[in-house]
Amino acid sequence: MRKKVWISAAELTDELKDDPKYREQQAERERLRLETASRAEFVSKPVIRSLREAGFAIDQMEELVPRYAPLPEPAIRVLLHWLPRVQDERVQEMIVRALAATTEPFEGLPLARTFEASSSEALRTLPTGELNRCDGGRCKHCGVPASGEGSRSQPLALRGTSDGRCVSPAD
Repeated sequence: MRKKVWISAAELTDELKDDPKYREQQAERERLRLETASRAEFVSKPVIRSLREAGFAIDQMEELVPRYAPLPEPAIRVLLHWLPRVQDERVQEMIVRALAATTEPFEGLPLARTFEASSSEALRTLPTGELNRCDGGRCKHCGVPASGEGSRSQPLALRGTSDGRCVSPAD
């Protein structure tokens, strides 16, 4: 049995800097990150334009919540308008995260449909301000049974719909 030889993080970093395969992997990872960010920036331009027309002085989606939280109704309206129209999951995720920064109830059906249609596990499990968590297998607001009994990360029901009822993502 060979004894493990431990090295420090600095030694490992030095070894990796000299490894051409590692450098190639890092370059590819950075290229993909920049490509994804560029695509998200391009796809979010119409959303940003609509938010600016509604009076929100932002240049990037990431600026909305820090500047305007809790989000007022005009911002919510713009975000809910664009949520089902945007096909990029990263931009959808930014919209859903922004919607979590509201204290106003809103029509939750676009949000529920996005959760249901998304293949992104990250998007499907994002916590939002209007999302009710499982409490013993039921929505805390309306008592609708959860499909995943006891799951704290599963979207259950969205309150604040126009008729005052909750909407589960399966509706």
